[in-house]
Amino acid sequence: MKTMFGKRVPNCVKKEAVQLGPDGNLVFEDDLDENLKKWFKEKWVRFGPDGKIRGDCARGSKSEGKPKCLPQKKAQSLGKKGRKTAANRKRKQDPDKNRRGKAKNVKTK
Repeated sequence: MKTMFGKRVPNCVKKEAVQLGPDGNLVFEDDLDENLKKWFKEKWVRFGPDGKIRGDCARGSKSEGKPKCLPQKKAQSLGKKGRKTAANRKRKQDPDKNRRGKAKNVKTK
């Protein structure tokens, strides 16, 4: 406990989270550069179980079903076969294309 403005309050001390950076050095949580604006500027695309990129990440038509979306760079780096397996994995987890509710996120691998 500590005294603050004449009152006794809990002395809450923030824990410092430590992670390994891309170069293998320790990086403290305060030093991480997670930029939300950068995340929003990434162009997200959707693709289907055939592995073809179908356009921006939004449902194209009712017959298409729920899309699997990734940033464009990552989707292109996966290749057609990788996109195909990722979309099929999502379809197995969420087979009902008309299901309502929270989206089911599936790892791309």
